[in-house]
Amino acid sequence: MDFLDLSVLKDLGEALPYAATAAYVVAVVVIAWLSVRVLRIGGGAVTVSLLFAPLLAFLIFSDQLAEILGMGFGTRFIGVGATPVAELAVGADATPLAGPVGPDAAVGPVLLLGPGAAPSRREAAIERALAIGRLIYRSLLDGTFRALVVIDAEGRVVGGVPRDRFLDLLRIPFIPPADTDLKLQFLRNWNRQQIELTRLWVILADPPEAAAGSGTLVAGSDTAAQALAALRAAGVSLAVVVDDDGRYAGVVTASALSDRLTDDVVGAMGPGGRP
Repeated sequence: MDFLDLSVLKDLGEALPYAATAAYVVAVVVIAWLSVRVLRIGGGAVTVSLLFAPLLAFLIFSDQLAEILGMGFGTRFIGVGATPVAELAVGADATPLAGPVGPDAAVGPVLLLGPGAAPSRREAAIERALAIGRLIYRSLLDGTFRALVVIDAEGRVVGGVPRDRFLDLLRIPFIPPADTDLKLQFLRNWNRQQIELTRLWVILADPPEAAAGSGTLVAGSDTAAQALAALRAAGVSLAVVVDDDGRYAGVVTASALSDRLTDDVVGAMGPGGRP
């Protein structure tokens, strides 16, 4: 039938449960009003009970009482945000950076720095900072870099520095050291000067000292909801995940936690956005 709009019928079907619940509430109010009237004219408690008994029996046996009180609704949201943080962490497989950094080296979401004395010679320190800066630079450009994390000799986290602290590296072109074009010598010298003005230079001078106390740490056993609350309380967008012994186990971002909570809520709502 052309005159029948099926979308209207669908909307009516979705609205019927709400209308039914409203009708039950109205019925309860009417019966309560009648009960007060009965009591005022001298009716007994038995009469009032008889008025309420059919409706209460119907509500209980038809599960409408649970619907009205929100019991079914609440139980569906018990698991929201209960995912362990360890399942959402990235970069858990990062290995501490050690030795010379080659031009073909790569870094994933996390650059892990272990203990080790910085080069004593200034020239060597500059070359090392340029090599590490080049790694972070490339990772920033492809959007994968998340943080630099400093650990001690036993793998325990000293601190973590999020990606936004390294955005100053984007102003350095990072000319490859193998490029011997004399025309690029000026830019290469400029790079050497600029790297000493970056946050990375300060960190590499003494990683444990520079990173101590920085970043927010969360346990891998914490829930997504707990971790997101900790990030919001600290006003940061990334946390370093640690195991029960305080050892590095990855990093997690506020956006990843928020996405998981959103997915949990949508799943709890069920088809059609209803519990």
